[in-house]
Amino acid sequence: MFSTFVYQSGWSVLAQNGLQLISIIALLGMLWRYRQDTLMILLNLYCFPRVFEFFGATVFNGYKILIFAFCLTLFFVTQKQRVFSHRDRYYGLFFLVFSLYFIFVPLLFMTDSPTLIFSQWARYAQIFMLFFLLRDAVYNKEKKDYIVRFFLEIMVIQIVFSVCKFAFLGFNIQEGLVGSFAIMGGGLGTIIPIVGFIVLWLYRKGHLVWYDVFYVFGLLFIGFTSYKRAIILLLPLLILFFLLVVQRKSLNTRFFAIILLIISVLYVGIRLMPSLNPERKIWGSFDLPYALEITDKYQFGGDKMDKKGTENGILVSNDFEGSGRGGATFSLLRLLFSPNDWTDEDVFGYGLSAVYASDEADFSQMPFTLSIDRKGSATGFVQTYIAIGFVGCLLLLLAAFFPFSYSRHKRLKWTLIALVAWDFFFYSGLFVRTPVCMVVLFLAIFYLNDTLVKTPLTQ
Repeated sequence: MFSTFVYQSGWSVLAQNGLQLISIIALLGMLWRYRQDTLMILLNLYCFPRVFEFFGATVFNGYKILIFAFCLTLFFVTQKQRVFSHRDRYYGLFFLVFSLYFIFVPLLFMTDSPTLIFSQWARYAQIFMLFFLLRDAVYNKEKKDYIVRFFLEIMVIQIVFSVCKFAFLGFNIQEGLVGSFAIMGGGLGTIIPIVGFIVLWLYRKGHLVWYDVFYVFGLLFIGFTSYKRAIILLLPLLILFFLLVVQRKSLNTRFFAIILLIISVLYVGIRLMPSLNPERKIWGSFDLPYALEITDKYQFGGDKMDKKGTENGILVSNDFEGSGRGGATFSLLRLLFSPNDWTDEDVFGYGLSAVYASDEADFSQMPFTLSIDRKGSATGFVQTYIAIGFVGCLLLLLAAFFPFSYSRHKRLKWTLIALVAWDFFFYSGLFVRTPVCMVVLFLAIFYLNDTLVKTPLTQ
C-alpha cells in the first residue's frame, strides 16, 4: 500500500506518516489564510515541497512542473507591460546567456537528457522570475510587511515541525526531514535557520525583543534535529554580523543583551550537538577549542569524525588534497589558476548527470582532473564546475550575484553577497538554486530599499 511513499530508513513509518499529516494540515491552513493573493499561494507551494515529495517521484515531478508553470504564468501576466530599467536588461542578458549555455552545451555535447537539463535549469529560471514578482509586490503593491509576516509564520511552522520530529523520533537524529522543505537530504537544515533569522530581523526592523530568544533557539533546534553542526557556529556569527555590521549597533544595554544571546546560542549549540563536544553526546561539555578543531577537520580534511559522532567511527583518516568541502574548493581554485592542466571537461563540464544523476559509487569512479575525496565534499562551486565547467561557473556567478547590485544599502548588500558566496564556495550552493531561499534575500533588499529613509534599520 505504501510502496510508492518516500520514507527515511531507520525511522518509524507511523511517525513519518504523522509528520506528513502535520505538513499537509499546515499547507492547507496557510493556503486558506492567504487564499486571496496569487503570489502568496505560489510562495506557499514553494514552502511545502516535502508534502509532494512524500508521495513519490511521479507526484513530486508533477508538483515541480506545476509550480514552474504557475510561476511562469504569473510572471508573464504581471510583467508583460512592465517598463524594465537598464539594470533589469543587464540582469536579463546575464540570465539569458547563462540559460543558453546551461541548456545547449549539455544537450548538444553531453549525454544529459532534456528532462534532466530542464529540471535543473527551471530552478534558476524561477529565481529570476520571482525576483521581479517580489519586487512588484513590495514596490507597487506595498506588501512588504505582509510578505515578511508570511515568512515568519512559515519559519514558526518549521520550528514546530522540528519539535514534533524530535517528539516522534527521539534521539535517533539523522539528516533529512527538514521541516516542510525536504525529506531526503539535510543541507537545508543549515540554510533554513539562516533564512529564518533574516526574516525575524526584517519583522522586528532590526530591534529584537527579549522573547525573540525563544525563536532563535527554535532556529537552532531545526539544525539540531537535522544534525547540522555548521549552524551552531554560523547562527551566532550571522546575528553578530547583522546587528553590529549591517546596523552598527551602539554600545548600550541592548548591545550587551545581543552579545549574551550570541554566547548563549553558541553554548547551548555546542553542548547539544554530539559531534561538537568531547563526550560526543547530547548535552556534553562546552569545549570551544575542541568544537573549532572538529569543524576545521570536517571542512578541510584531516582526522575527521563521522556525522553521528558515535563510537562506531570515531576517527577516519582523510588528509589528502581535496578532503572536505573547503579542501575540495581550494583544490578547484588551484586547478582554476593552472590552465595548462585543463581538459575540455574542465572548461565545459562533465555533464549534469555527473552531479545530479550519480550516487557515491558512480561519482568516485569518474575521471575528474579535480582532487576530491567524495561526493559529499562537493560544494556548490565544485558541483557547478563538474556539471557545466569553469565557463558555466562564471556565467552562473554573474546571473546569481547580479541581483544584489539592486541594493541601496551597502552593508546589507555585501553581507548578503558574503553569505551566498560562503554557501556557494564552502557549502552546498543551495541559495543560488533554491527559489524560496533567494526570495527571502530579495525581500531583504527590496524591504530596505523601500524604507531606506523611514526606518531605523539603516541607522
